[in-house]
Amino acid sequence: MILRRHSWAVLFGAVAVLLLAQVAWWVTIFLRDVSTIEGLKLQIRSLAEAHGRPTLSETAAEIHSLAHRSRVMFVSETAFFAVLTGVGFWLMLRAMYRERRSREIQRNFLEIMAHESRTPLTALKLRLESVVSKADAEGIGRDLGLALEEVRRLASVFERTMSLNRFERHELSVEEVSLPDLARGVIRRLDPFLRFRGARVELCLPDGDLTVVGDAYAIQTIVQTLIENAVLYNDRPEREVSLAIARRGSRAELSVRDNGLGIPESERARLFERFFRGEAGRRVPGTGLGLFIANSLARAHRGSLALAESRPGAGSLFVLELPSRSQVPA
Repeated sequence: MILRRHSWAVLFGAVAVLLLAQVAWWVTIFLRDVSTIEGLKLQIRSLAEAHGRPTLSETAAEIHSLAHRSRVMFVSETAFFAVLTGVGFWLMLRAMYRERRSREIQRNFLEIMAHESRTPLTALKLRLESVVSKADAEGIGRDLGLALEEVRRLASVFERTMSLNRFERHELSVEEVSLPDLARGVIRRLDPFLRFRGARVELCLPDGDLTVVGDAYAIQTIVQTLIENAVLYNDRPEREVSLAIARRGSRAELSVRDNGLGIPESERARLFERFFRGEAGRRVPGTGLGLFIANSLARAHRGSLALAESRPGAGSLFVLELPSRSQVPA
């Protein structure tokens, strides 16, 4: 991680060293040329004087003086250029360091905020779930259910923020993950949300276990996002979602199908863009980051997330594909 963070600084320093080495080479070549010219002039003058026919107007002292002035002038100009270049490199390096430090502070703030908020939000959500299950009056139960929905949405925003932060910092861990067990865990976590929304999730799991290699928290975020979207953007009285897991050669495939209204053709090209919210998104509060983060996390695993099918009035089908161990970077 340290080498990755400072690789740009090493490259920056290498360029600076190469530039200064080139300047030093130019100085060496020039000083050698000046010495050669000075020596040739002195030899010509000595030979001419020996034959009584001087051909140069400069005396030996003047030749030495001209060569000395040329050396001093070139060395001083080169030194000034080297100092100016060094100061420029130092200012750029300091600016890049400050920018990197500023980004680290922002990311650390987001991570601390999300982490510290998770515990009270979880406790509040559990208490609301308990009260909702015990509420007798229909109106009270409905109001508490709406409050629980807002808490759930806020908790989801924090979780997605943390996922995006970890993805951008390249901090995804690699471990063996049981995809069927992970899917069951997500359904259990979302049970109050599903019951409140009147949704039913049908699981179609393979015989035996199907293990992939990746970041369990990140994969869980992808699956949860797909299920939440399948329920939230569905206006039907009976919301039905089916989650299926299967092996496709060396890849594992997880598909989520809903019975919603489908996604218009005009919105499909921008479906995974950051902050994009289609026509259905105007009726449901959100950030427009869910599918963007899910797609980014899938690509970070060298997998893919795609809208495989969507028909007006017949729902949509999203397919997540994850590679085997041999295709996942360690």
